[in-house]
Amino acid sequence: PIPAIPTAASPTPICVGGTDPTLTASGAGGAVFNWYSDASLTTNVQTGASYTPTVSGVAGTYQYYVTQTVLGCQSAARVVTVVVNPAVVAAAGSDATLCSGSSVALGGSPTGSGGNGSYTYSWSPTVGLSNSTASNPILTRTVASPTTFTYTVTVTDGNLCVGTDQVDITFNPIPVLTPQADIVECSDFAQPAITFVTNIDPVTSY
Repeated sequence: PIPAIPTAASPTPICVGGTDPTLTASGAGGAVFNWYSDASLTTNVQTGASYTPTVSGVAGTYQYYVTQTVLGCQSAARVVTVVVNPAVVAAAGSDATLCSGSSVALGGSPTGSGGNGSYTYSWSPTVGLSNSTASNPILTRTVASPTTFTYTVTVTDGNLCVGTDQVDITFNPIPVLTPQADIVECSDFAQPAITFVTNIDPVTSY
């Protein structure tokens, strides 16, 4: 007799760049399973209960067909569908250098692209950000010495595909000039030098 169609389930959809799924079939004891890439069952891609197709590099819907053969008789095919969702691309924006206390908008234009077009955003760290879940949050930091902060954005689409990117923002302190104490001199004496000292590194005198 012709064997029954084997049992095999379609895997959970993956994202481009993810792990290729392993497809598994089961059926009658002693059955030989054959996997095909076409409905006409002419292109055999694997013999055995399991098959791991290489599909994660390109988005699309892929169909594979598995049969079982028992005592020389081959069953009809079970169709297994593999869905590969498009990748999400994150853009954290361009590196920048600012003065302490200044503000800059992070993220790109847009911050998220690709995927299915529906995005959520998460920025890390959250310190200094106006909104860590916005696509383009405003960053403001105050520093006493030149400091570079690295911010990472994670963009997730409706298919749970994820993209990440990071940006470096450097803040420099505002220079403060400190003059020396007032000097009182008689008019007959040479004028003294007046010194100003900055607070930035390296400390500079004028």
